[in-house]
Amino acid sequence: QDSEPRCLIIGRQASSADIRIDHGSISRRHAAIYYKKTAGSGGTSANHYSLILQDLGGKHGTHVKGVKLEKRSIVVNNGDEIIFGNMSEQVFLVQIPPDFTISAPSLHVDKTVTQEKATITREEGDENMGGFSGQNPKTSKTAEEAGVGLSGRAKREAEIAAMMESLEDTPMYEKYVSADFEEEQESALKSASPAFNKKKPDLSSIDPTVSVSRELQLPVTKSAIVPAIFSGSKPSQITAVALDLSGSRMVIGTTDTNLRFHDFNGMDSSFRPFKQVEVEEGHHIVDVCYSNTGDRILVGTGSAQPKVLDRDGSQIIQFIKGDVYVTDQSKTTGHTATVTGVAWHPLERDLVLTCSIDGSARIWNLNGKTQFKKLVCDKVYRAKNARGQRVGVTAVIFHPGGRELALATSCGS
Repeated sequence: QDSEPRCLIIGRQASSADIRIDHGSISRRHAAIYYKKTAGSGGTSANHYSLILQDLGGKHGTHVKGVKLEKRSIVVNNGDEIIFGNMSEQVFLVQIPPDFTISAPSLHVDKTVTQEKATITREEGDENMGGFSGQNPKTSKTAEEAGVGLSGRAKREAEIAAMMESLEDTPMYEKYVSADFEEEQESALKSASPAFNKKKPDLSSIDPTVSVSRELQLPVTKSAIVPAIFSGSKPSQITAVALDLSGSRMVIGTTDTNLRFHDFNGMDSSFRPFKQVEVEEGHHIVDVCYSNTGDRILVGTGSAQPKVLDRDGSQIIQFIKGDVYVTDQSKTTGHTATVTGVAWHPLERDLVLTCSIDGSARIWNLNGKTQFKKLVCDKVYRAKNARGQRVGVTAVIFHPGGRELALATSCGS
């Protein structure tokens, strides 16, 4: 095997990086540089190789010619200057000889330049690209397949090469079909309807779960029909559903102002809740979510005051209502109109997010300031349309990393 690497990893971790940069703005595996084969131009059969810079998701990113990479990968050319993270004092310069021709390239780093500039050049090599063969995505190798028969550094290079190539592939999905799904549906319908044995109906016409799972190709393996919920003689509609992180409990909110608690470990075929709690009299449930630790529940109702309940439905705290006579939502301590959505911060245990048709989204710190035993808002975001007019917020969500949030508004944006 050729000792020259086909892929260079830039990062802070000495054990996995070919080019180690010891700086706080550099991730352990910050970026990668590799070759990608492209078809020959001008009708020639010769293969050409483009030098690709792949950002591996570092917090401080990678800059090429002074511009931060917006895409995960980019073709770099001769003379391009690369800065990793915030290391502006160390610039990597791409140098490609003008009379350069390739059969298959390898990468080489001039490690003698460390203070001012580092040089990345191309060299000729054999046809074994260690996984960078420019294969069609349908035939690209997995990391395990690429490393078969190799050992040591060569195996690692081949696996990295296969992973880099797979990032350019178009995802392909195979429909999952559960062999037991329709049998379980038939069994449930037989027990529920004696007439089922006379004529076998189309399951999709009886249970909408079947038709939806077929249409969207969802891997549904278990399902249950929730019994009809009645408030007196009138049926209640389900308006919100939430599942805790462990997957053992589920809560269902309805238009009859009640929150129903289901425990999968103790559930029987009747699918009845083990507990039912009225959250706020006269106000139906709008949205509900579990905390990131699963021990608390945030409930938004038709009022302007969301509530936090414990795992068993007892109230912990209620949010304060803002002054309805103040038009500037940033000057009030709470929502002034119906709450439309709630969300719990994915990482912070005591931060929650709510939104309302009053045109605001609010972050609340559950350990923050209170007035008259009601929680006061910690931060306000006002929503406006393209004309600068206030517009109602209909939904909110945190980014999984917790650093960003998204709002949906009644104007469709």
